Amino acid sequence: MNILLANYYGIEKGGSQKSTYQLGKALIERGHNVCIASTGSYNDVPLKKFGKFPLPLPSIQKGQLTPVLKKIIEKEKIEIVNPQERLTSFAGVKAAKETGTASIVHFRDYWFACTNSTCLTRKLEPWTGEFYDFMNSFPPHRVPWEMMKAGEIEKNIPLLKEADKKIAISHAVKQKLEPFGMHDTVVVPNFVEKPEAKIPEEEIRRRHSLKGRVVLFIGRFSYEKGIPVLLKAAGKVLAKRNDTTFLLVGAGPLENEMRTLAKNGNVKFAGNVSFGEIGSYYNIADFVVVPSFMEAFGRTAVEAFAMGKPVIAAGIGGLRDIVDMNENGLVYSVRDFEMLAESMNVLLDDEKKCRKFGENGYMKFMEKFSKEVVIEKIERLYEEALE
Repeated sequence: MNILLANYYGIEKGGSQKSTYQLGKALIERGHNVCIASTGSYNDVPLKKFGKFPLPLPSIQKGQLTPVLKKIIEKEKIEIVNPQERLTSFAGVKAAKETGTASIVHFRDYWFACTNSTCLTRKLEPWTGEFYDFMNSFPPHRVPWEMMKAGEIEKNIPLLKEADKKIAISHAVKQKLEPFGMHDTVVVPNFVEKPEAKIPEEEIRRRHSLKGRVVLFIGRFSYEKGIPVLLKAAGKVLAKRNDTTFLLVGAGPLENEMRTLAKNGNVKFAGNVSFGEIGSYYNIADFVVVPSFMEAFGRTAVEAFAMGKPVIAAGIGGLRDIVDMNENGLVYSVRDFEMLAESMNVLLDDEKKCRKFGENGYMKFMEKFSKEVVIEKIERLYEEALE
């Protein structure tokens, strides 16, 4: 098949872009002709570059990007148009319609329901779309702009309903699409490639002065990732045991505050770690904690499973598709640091259970989230869209 993926930003931007790149590479490996339309770059995947929009509004997107995509579709004899995020989806479906080409939209977060894509206000309350949500989420000078964006998205959402197929990366995202009339959305998770563990365990332990059992967090140091809850829970755990080290990998706006709060010497900060090294950090961990307040998917949890590590996760969003209670990990009530501390103690006290959960997690990774399994599902949807 000749396939056009579209993602406004290049691979360096974030998770959506990384998933787009991995999808493109995997499809090429399976013999398809793939190119990505973007303002950025995608390494060794063929690129069709377009100019940036003056304003990120659906009306401007449709006006500026649709003609560009139509030219690509016609020149490359594209059979499937698969936009990947909010800044290309409207133009992607419109260009496909106008050229008689099949279209599939990927929904990788909550952008269609909330302009900050999280479905949380700045106060970490559930997003309802009311005026006070905007007031509680953005500086006053940005509120009119964000409300205008939300209005534009709502007005143009019916266009996306006309796509031949809609893919949500989790049941949580699918559930958020229901109120917009998209009842035929298919859940296909992101696939995750197993990280390589290239650095010896002794080197990681020496590098960060680790001792005993290791509890791992990987993510952005921001409130929605739940790291303040993790530190509170870590304090309770470390008050009763000194055989455990908490290793926090990442960076972000809360880093200085978190370093101040983490007065215990058994809490270590590793900073950002490259994908080439991250497998060695998973490898050294006894288990991984994902304490997020919001996750459309939960890549860290799946990567942990790929490395045979159990996961303790907040019972929210896409994490509910990944972590099964007492099967491959433990699930606790979001923001409940005491319950999180109890869950961590369960795995710290029972190494046999910890190993068994890790083995089960690896089996789920192979059955649900491996590249081969996910790509076959996407190929079937492409074929159905062409029928």
